Amino acid sequence: MKMKWITALLVGAMMVASGCTSDPEGINNPGGNSGGGQSQPLGGYAAPDGVLILNQGAPRLENGSVTWISPEGIVEQNVYRTVNGSACGNTSQDLYLCGNKIYIMSNNNEVPDLGNSEPGDGSIVIVDAETFRREKAFQFSDLKFHKPEGSLEVVDSLSLATPFENMAVIDEHNLFFADGQGMFRLDTETGKLNLVEGGYHFGNQGNTIETVVATRGMTVIGDHLYFAAGTLTVSRISLKTWKIEEYIHVENDAPQARYLTCNVVADSKKNLLYVSVSNDLNEARTSDGNILVYNCSGDEPQLVMNIENKASYPINIYPMSKFY
Repeated sequence: MKMKWITALLVGAMMVASGCTSDPEGINNPGGNSGGGQSQPLGGYAAPDGVLILNQGAPRLENGSVTWISPEGIVEQNVYRTVNGSACGNTSQDLYLCGNKIYIMSNNNEVPDLGNSEPGDGSIVIVDAETFRREKAFQFSDLKFHKPEGSLEVVDSLSLATPFENMAVIDEHNLFFADGQGMFRLDTETGKLNLVEGGYHFGNQGNTIETVVATRGMTVIGDHLYFAAGTLTVSRISLKTWKIEEYIHVENDAPQARYLTCNVVADSKKNLLYVSVSNDLNEARTSDGNILVYNCSGDEPQLVMNIENKASYPINIYPMSKFY
């Protein structure tokens, strides 16, 4: 499993995309809001008090999947398969809510060579946000872009490179994501893919297109900054004193855990911290795992939920309130 990466330019795109609206000047919503900018809360799988978990799965054995924690705390596995009867994609990477749609991004350039060897539905799959019913899918082979001026590539139409990286959506015409080459904008209405100018540079004397990336893995709740750094101990930095303290020892609540499977995720509105761990990390083997949910509103963390074996190698966890 890998750490997720994000280009410096994509940070700006995500800040813009946090509005997720066709009213960028705020004319129809002059007050704005501090969340993702959805004009009104949706129901179903997009309910603001729910949580979606995007599972990468063991890539050689499983396709990606989606787990849902309802506002009442009920855990539902394999949401996408339950609704659509298929898999969203192999090696899933990111998920985003915008308008009344949820966008799921997966590498999906391979079929698992073990297990049932089922192909996924696409590299970019768009579903109805409330029902999770598939509306549109883009295959890896369809996502090609015109080579930029100055490139020494011998063909005009170039393919993307995996792994795909963080995604942000402004509207149906502006879906941003990155790969190892640069930052891209996909118009999901027309299917046209463009390499964003300034989102790449040439390497290898012009023979390759490359991007510069930086890690992402810290999260904020209240006046503390949390980053697990790949270990089973979550530390926090006080934004008042700038001192680091060990805050959560995950092995106390999941003694069998050996690995952190994705970055810690915060629901800052509820003071909750999500930590996903497993007892193994192997692309050809499933593993038992836990998603531990801590209330971090006090000096000591309080474990409020321990979800066992309901997800497979989560790549990210999405408290849906982040999109509102």
